[in-house]
Amino acid sequence: MAHELLRQLYQEDIADRQQVTNWSDQVQMSHLKARDKTRRTQTHQFVTDGQLTEAIDYYHAALIFQHGDTVEDYEQAHHLAREAMNRGYEPAKWMFASTFDRWQLSKGKPQIYGTQFVLNAAGEWQLAEPLDRSLPDEERQKYNVPALELALEEFKKRNTASTA
Repeated sequence: MAHELLRQLYQEDIADRQQVTNWSDQVQMSHLKARDKTRRTQTHQFVTDGQLTEAIDYYHAALIFQHGDTVEDYEQAHHLAREAMNRGYEPAKWMFASTFDRWQLSKGKPQIYGTQFVLNAAGEWQLAEPLDRSLPDEERQKYNVPALELALEEFKKRNTASTA
């Protein structure tokens, strides 16, 4: 039962983000954050009750906590992603890197994988700083993270497409 409900929460999380038309719109963001909080509360209960049983359950829960608000949310997301990865769920490798980066940034430390981007004042996506650029691309690729230059190029393309 929890497995199916968690999958539904995960799908709602993704669908909510696909419907955002302006990431700078405070009204849209406040509605999104409220729905995120509800999903985290439900997911937290599944975790507390020990209802996560499959790798994909941990992965779904990691994404929900990744969209949290606090250092603790991001730390929880990272631990959940690690468990999903350790249980052999391949997409969890990228989630592991992404949750680590977000967790580190939330603590004022540099991200290392280069997975986190933010909107700048012009409304364009840019790499979130600080970034420890010393991690070799080979290490990023172990976690299904593209080489740093490729990631930057992809976001340049997205910015160009969104302003066209």
